Amino acid sequence: IDSGVSGKGNDLIISSSGGNGTELSVFNYTPATPNPVITTAGSIVGGGMVQTQLASSAEINVDGNTLTSDTNTFDDKIQGLKLTVLRTSDKDTSGNLTSNKVAVTTDKSSIQSMVQKFIDGYNTLVSQTTALGKRNSIVSGVSQNDGGALAGDSSTRAVQSLVTNTLLTPSTQSTTFASIFEIGVSMDNKGKLTLDSTKFATVLDKNYDQIVALFGGAKGIASTISTGLKEYTKTGGLLSIREDSLSTTLRSLSKKETIVTDQLTKYEATLRKQYGNLDALLANMKKSSSYLTALSTTTSSTSA
Repeated sequence: IDSGVSGKGNDLIISSSGGNGTELSVFNYTPATPNPVITTAGSIVGGGMVQTQLASSAEINVDGNTLTSDTNTFDDKIQGLKLTVLRTSDKDTSGNLTSNKVAVTTDKSSIQSMVQKFIDGYNTLVSQTTALGKRNSIVSGVSQNDGGALAGDSSTRAVQSLVTNTLLTPSTQSTTFASIFEIGVSMDNKGKLTLDSTKFATVLDKNYDQIVALFGGAKGIASTISTGLKEYTKTGGLLSIREDSLSTTLRSLSKKETIVTDQLTKYEATLRKQYGNLDALLANMKKSSSYLTALSTTTSSTSA
């Protein structure tokens, strides 16, 4: 039987809530008594059960200070560090516990990976906005109809300008770097970014705090871009308003199309009726003309 709860003082206790209180006495912890024997008739012979694992806490000694945890994980007992112990420390020849050294270093690979993801996201945004806002190309005076879905729309240019201007604006957070172009990032003639990993790693070794300041914080590059883009992406934001406006225009055009179609149908029916009447009139006139022609022929024969 395991309580599932560890830590000093969290001992498992089983007690009876009715009868004479002895029904569950077999579960009483009696370390000196062996496991009870249960006969085929169901009667109990002998004492209570034996505890195999004492409820206790994990302990570590850090610079002479003993730290405890109800589990094997010490989360923020050492500020900013989460440590999980897997076994009891080894002992030396004198029987004393040996110490283990924990090295706390900067995870440079993760930081470089995050910066690379930022660059990849920026490049994707540039590619998408450029493709969406591309105007039709003209060859020999003929439009190729290869423009983007948002050609001529100011939204794509505004978004791209927001992000690009943030990168080009000198940083007020870092006292060492004015922009990301001083830490190994470069921009080509199409506005795409690339990262020189070797230069970035060198700069990171000496200026970790300054790189964090450049990207992080309320006024860092990442936060500034995030805040600016939120004005476009949030509920009721600029893109949402634009979508609503286009939807309203589309509904208006659809309504006008329905009205015009109905008018054209009625106009077609009117024309068909008028042309039918004209056709009947022309038939009558042709009949009258034929009659007059025949009458004129008969009169001429009689005179002769």
